[in-house]
Amino acid sequence: MSTLRPLTSLKAIAQRAASSGTLPKALLGLSALLLVLAPPMARADGDEGDHNFQFCNGYYALCAASTCSNTGKMIKVNVAGGGTAMFPQVDCKCPIFHGRAIADVNGGNMQGSCDPPAPGTGQIWSLFSHEKDIPQELNGWAQTPESAEEAPPQICPAALNLGKEAANCFSFSCDTETYINNVPIVTCHCPKGESFAGTPVPAHTAFAIQAGQRNKAFCAQHPISLPFTLE
Repeated sequence: MSTLRPLTSLKAIAQRAASSGTLPKALLGLSALLLVLAPPMARADGDEGDHNFQFCNGYYALCAASTCSNTGKMIKVNVAGGGTAMFPQVDCKCPIFHGRAIADVNGGNMQGSCDPPAPGTGQIWSLFSHEKDIPQELNGWAQTPESAEEAPPQICPAALNLGKEAANCFSFSCDTETYINNVPIVTCHCPKGESFAGTPVPAHTAFAIQAGQRNKAFCAQHPISLPFTLE
């Protein structure tokens, strides 16, 4: 089964939700739906060029509510269909979670499996799990009160022309672990303006974020995003 077909359906759902004004609520459903669809979306024929969504177990970075900083460097990413591409690199501080998370082991800069980026170095992958509460830099990584960890979705509209400024950390490597307020944090190295397929995101693109606790100013702070150019 083609990996593009389920994701195309997700895009259609998102577009319908956007037109009806129910998108923030729908995003949580989309996240859960992506997890449900993940096993059938993985290619059984081992084609290294296609998406290969798998569940990984262990420690991972969750960057969903993070913002990032420009580094002035470029980063190589895997392109769906084969090959690689170069994008501007941003660095993103993300909390570490433990458990089951979804990865595209053929995407990002993963190497075909859930194995750590460089065994023995302490590096981990930035993966995805559906979480509504995430420690965030804007609150000093505080875990109390409960509101400090709230990560509600919001939409950054296409009219902002910020599509190519948002970041994608899904299935990219992370290092430089530290602790802040007893929260383990890693720095993830991610592309800016890149879709899940390794293609450029047009500036005039709407995208969803969990950063900023509904403060629209965070749309311009290179947030981790779900662009509505799903591929």
